Amino acid sequence: MIITYGVSRNIEASTIDYLREELEDSSFENVMVTKAFSKITDGTLPAVCIRLGDTFYRRGETGSDLIVRKPLLLIDIFAKSDGQRIDLKDFIVSKLKSGWKYYRMKVENGEVTEKIEDGRIYIERMTDVIDRELFVENRDEVDPIDKYRHLISISVTTGKMES
Repeated sequence: MIITYGVSRNIEASTIDYLREELEDSSFENVMVTKAFSKITDGTLPAVCIRLGDTFYRRGETGSDLIVRKPLLLIDIFAKSDGQRIDLKDFIVSKLKSGWKYYRMKVENGEVTEKIEDGRIYIERMTDVIDRELFVENRDEVDPIDKYRHLISISVTTGKMES
């Protein structure tokens, strides 16, 4: 069965592909980039999980049905150490700050069969925070997967009006 991704899934998939390529070409070794938290729970670290959060819409033009989509991308970093957490966070921010290519994708049996460049993804606002739950009395009691976790939240847009 062939599935054509909608705008939101294309934004998510384009971001996953871009960060996967950038991390493979970096000095970081074996960083898994995925959409699914389930792939991280087996303890494979370091890992980066990219998922789409809330999406906000605004009118493209007064009196029109056109909208501009502004999804929130959530990028969870799962590191092996506090230093690696900070380094990965800084690396990812540096790679995303100028935007990245947006692709329209078709998928068949879970594999991308067509990937067409169709503009760029731009950052409107970005925040990164350490997971505050990690500031517990005994940090050794925190699950190893969550011990060095960081979250980057990014409001993005393709800048395109949609009907």
